[in-house]
Amino acid sequence: MHPALRETKARFQPAVRAVLEQTRSEALAEAALPAYAHRNPLIDWVFWRRLSVAFAEACQHDGRTALDFGCGTGLMSEALTTAGFNVTAVDLDLGPKRLLEEQLHFAKSITFVEGDLVALDLPPGNFDVILALDVLEHISPLVPYVQAFERLLSREGVLIVSGPTENWLYRLGRRVA
Repeated sequence: MHPALRETKARFQPAVRAVLEQTRSEALAEAALPAYAHRNPLIDWVFWRRLSVAFAEACQHDGRTALDFGCGTGLMSEALTTAGFNVTAVDLDLGPKRLLEEQLHFAKSITFVEGDLVALDLPPGNFDVILALDVLEHISPLVPYVQAFERLLSREGVLIVSGPTENWLYRLGRRVA
């Protein structure tokens, strides 16, 4: 695991556990908070390994501006700033991030924006990396967002997408967890 992501994990896991001890809600489950701090080593490894792959891919590309679309808790935004990115983090609901702010401080260089990406007036061609991790499966219709990504990416920019695979093994793993 990249040192920046390892450092972020070390900061986030205790904060997430504290939030989950105080608050249980569908919004927190939807933002994957239980997975960020799961005590089962296998589930923890799978979750963080997936983030590690996306993070490593982002760090391989030239440029230093990133859009964390559907940022949820802000964890990836925080890790990217630690790696030197200037990050804009967008989500329809920054509630999970606000709960975490009671436990830890986010880098001041992250610009958090609560709202619908399609409706926001972000500068075209401004992002070298756009991450859409575990968010696109919640969006319909998808076309306006793909068009927004195309408009917002720099000429050599890259879009990194991750989403759950709904199959019997994934569902079984979720039940066991």
